[in-house]
Amino acid sequence: MHVCIATYSPGAGTRTMLESLALCHQPRALAGIWLVENGTERSAFTPPPAAQEALPLRHLVLSQSGQARARQALVERLGEGLVVFLDDDLLVPPHLLERYAEQGRIHGRGHFFGGPIRAEYQQSPPEWLVPYLPRSVRGWEPSSEAFHRARNPWFVGSNFAAFAEDILEAGGFGLHVGPGALYPGTARNPTGHELFLQDRLRAHGCSPVYLPEAYVTHFVPAEHATPGWALHRTYRNGLSEGVRSTASRATPGPPRWVWRKLLTAWAQKQVAALRRDPGQRFAAENHYRRWRGVFDGARLKAQESP
Repeated sequence: MHVCIATYSPGAGTRTMLESLALCHQPRALAGIWLVENGTERSAFTPPPAAQEALPLRHLVLSQSGQARARQALVERLGEGLVVFLDDDLLVPPHLLERYAEQGRIHGRGHFFGGPIRAEYQQSPPEWLVPYLPRSVRGWEPSSEAFHRARNPWFVGSNFAAFAEDILEAGGFGLHVGPGALYPGTARNPTGHELFLQDRLRAHGCSPVYLPEAYVTHFVPAEHATPGWALHRTYRNGLSEGVRSTASRATPGPPRWVWRKLLTAWAQKQVAALRRDPGQRFAAENHYRRWRGVFDGARLKAQESP
């Protein structure tokens, strides 16, 4: 078993994450914890002493940016074994790695795994905003029954695992989506590279296994719990939706139904702007941002190239 922590710009949050991992019970199967920096030629990051002493740390530096590229590069390097994918801004419980190792041993290949995510806010968002935030920010912790009742349930990208062999045979990550996929950083990139991968794993015949006890805690900075950030994340989600929904079209560009959706959302936004209720105005703006993202995503014509 290996742990992959892909990071664009490691800092204090990454150190805290590694210190948290250093307190984990390490299963016998754990062969390495990989810090995969992407978007840099040379690393200046030094792991905290506690992590260096307690963990089987490995370091990989990639010049190209992109979380999906970083994860794919490590999977190709390893070739086999269970790979646990974690983000670099988490806190993990002491039993996390044991749960993944145990379930990987029980179920084996042909399965992929994931657990809940809990949110710890630097500054709590207003209650009306929470439904507009992504699962990684508002938290996601369904019961086992609720997870299995969902149609095509999928795991959050900051806390899931799959066997390297299955990932490679299924076609790998979608390199054209996710943080840093098209541009350095995250702000202008489509979201959801983990969704692309899990769709491919399902198509390859793999089944999801939900691990309720394998939770992680995501520290959410104050700037990621604001209306403006939520609107921009909705736009990025729309980019991903546009890329996915038009990937198989022979004719480039947005189809007519996307044009209609965008024009309708724009008209509704203009009407809502005249209303006094700020909640209605925000809802209309959020709806428009989604379809603007879908429209722009359909125009990206992004290619899955390394």
